[in-house]
Amino acid sequence: MSLLSFSEAIFFPIPPDPGLSALVIAYPDKAILTTSVCTLSSALGGLIGYLIGLIIGRPLIPWLRKRFGMKVSTVVGYLRDYGPIAILIAAFTPLPFKLFTLLAGIVRVNLIGFFIAAVIGRGSRFIGVAYASLRAKSLASSLNSTYMFQILALITLILLFIILYRYWRSKRSINS
Repeated sequence: MSLLSFSEAIFFPIPPDPGLSALVIAYPDKAILTTSVCTLSSALGGLIGYLIGLIIGRPLIPWLRKRFGMKVSTVVGYLRDYGPIAILIAAFTPLPFKLFTLLAGIVRVNLIGFFIAAVIGRGSRFIGVAYASLRAKSLASSLNSTYMFQILALITLILLFIILYRYWRSKRSINS
């Protein structure tokens, strides 16, 4: 989990949320520890991303543009205008955090503000993921097998209806 959240903040394309969710559901007694490790690893990965941007600088921009498109110019503008606040928002949302960390180093966002925003934003996000995972687990375990069978039967009927409706609609449009 630590390696995944660390690398995702720099280059890895898969966010740590699904892994965190699985670990929290499997080991609910370690949810606080798992969430804390995920948060600190991601913030430290973000710090490395910042340093890469700071050291390599502008030569990274063409590579980032190729990978993220015109979002690069928009993110640079946000970082120049809002600094750590832009990092806080990016850390909490599904925006590509790695793009913000690398560009924050290039733009030279205040390092202490960057790190604090990364910890608060990533921590808030991962606490939300852990909480939602635990709530989903308790909800699922509270359903007994009778209700589960009825829910699955209803979902199956709805999916069957959708398939039949689309089939009927496609046949009708061919005949028209």
